[in-house]
Amino acid sequence: MILLITIAFGILSCNSVENHEIIIKSNNDTIVEGSIYSAELYIPYNDSILPSFYILKDKETFQLPVNAEKRCANFNAVGRGKGEKNYQGFVEYVNTQGKKEKQDFTIKFYVIPR
Repeated sequence: MILLITIAFGILSCNSVENHEIIIKSNNDTIVEGSIYSAELYIPYNDSILPSFYILKDKETFQLPVNAEKRCANFNAVGRGKGEKNYQGFVEYVNTQGKKEKQDFTIKFYVIPR
């Protein structure tokens, strides 16, 4: 029985599972009205082609700058108005196995009064 479990674990550990999830890192999820919310967006990608991150807002599409050294995109927004803020976006990238992909994401934070 122990041998069977060991073999199964060995086979499963050999399978390469790629994480396709976008990681959004920020210092906090709440800012004071008038201050700037900043976040970094990460996704595993092929080193030869930088990913393209986009934000959709009011029928417009904005491309986020990518920091090649940190391997992330930078998002900044000024907190105007109180309450929850949601920014929808997507990323187009070539994954680490050379396949072109597109993934949606949402950036969410809260603005509180001064």
